[in-house]
Amino acid sequence: MASYLRNTGFSNSSMSSIQEIDGF
Repeated sequence: MASYLRNTGFSNSSMSSIQEIDGF
């Protein structure tokens, strides 16, 4: 779950990346 939040802060514009991390 931490990775998910971390990714959102890193690239808020890239929603696709967030989903990828969430699945991972």
